[in-house]
Amino acid sequence: MFSKKIVLAMAIIFMGIAGCYVLYNSLGLGVKTTTPSPLPVYWPTDSWKSSSPDSLGLNSIRLNTMITRIKTTMPTIDSVLVIRHGYIAVEEYFGSYNATTKHHVYSCTKSVVSTLVGIALDGGEIPSLDARVLDLLPEYMPGNMNDWKHNLTLKNLLTMTSGIDARDDYPDNWIWLDRLIEADDAVRYGLDLNVTVQPGTRFKYTNANSHLLSAIIIEKTGEATLTYAREKLFEPLGITDVKWRNDSKGRQWGFYGLFLRPQDMAKFGYLFLHDGFWDGRRIVSEAWIKQAVSRKIDSDIFPGYGFQWWVSERDGYYCAMGYAGQFIYVFPEKDMIVVFTGHNEENFENPRRLLNEYILPAVES
Repeated sequence: MFSKKIVLAMAIIFMGIAGCYVLYNSLGLGVKTTTPSPLPVYWPTDSWKSSSPDSLGLNSIRLNTMITRIKTTMPTIDSVLVIRHGYIAVEEYFGSYNATTKHHVYSCTKSVVSTLVGIALDGGEIPSLDARVLDLLPEYMPGNMNDWKHNLTLKNLLTMTSGIDARDDYPDNWIWLDRLIEADDAVRYGLDLNVTVQPGTRFKYTNANSHLLSAIIIEKTGEATLTYAREKLFEPLGITDVKWRNDSKGRQWGFYGLFLRPQDMAKFGYLFLHDGFWDGRRIVSEAWIKQAVSRKIDSDIFPGYGFQWWVSERDGYYCAMGYAGQFIYVFPEKDMIVVFTGHNEENFENPRRLLNEYILPAVES
């Protein structure tokens, strides 16, 4: 049992310490508890800036664990970028790949071509979503005509609801893809195919649809798809290192063939994250962005499909996706972009697995 004198002495000492603490903090000498200032806002036209995951509200331990898992068990992933609030939190390259390597983005090409269609619609070069495909490509008189083909619209191509029996992608195990790629005129080939389902009624992923979109851009703008893309899209975003394969007539393929650096893939996603606006300039209308990334029809690999974009409104994202593991994920509510590249079809599900197991759980604020 303490004596009264000891208890009194301890109380005096405690009060003295507390008083010093109050005085120390009142003079601005103590530990600050205020929230750190947000990072400066900028546009990554010239280059991206980086910051630590924790400063961006991301759990660095989870993200580091993801990188370790890729290195040890997922050799077909070539790169991963996580960008939040406009800053790179994670940028990793694997194997022989690095930041300067252009990657074949495969069907992410489709989302770029769709955006060019939107720009041409904004500029009045293409009249409307309801314009008939045969009016947009007037030099062709297709075979196998029926009422469905006669009334096929631009919107039907964009939403993969054309009803064209192309059998050139995963629903049919790509059995006729070589016919499209090796055709003397791939546009004529696509237009000559049978339309066996009423347009607008059923989703079926079809590469011929997307190549017809590229042909429409050329026809209505008077420029090659790549030339138009450089002027209207790539150069304003600071994307300068681009390659794009052509068909036998010299047209840029509309469904694949585009090569971009992962950081430039992220710029494309960042444009959409900002509703088509970039560094004081409107690149594509906000109305187009909202239409392009909203679900127009139920699909298969993801819950829905927009205008050449996959949509999962339930999970709060939309994405451009390409064969062998190419992804540009956009999360508007999280102000975040995730990019993956890969080189093997077995890699297809790995990015989605990493997204769900590591990246999304890493978002803390």
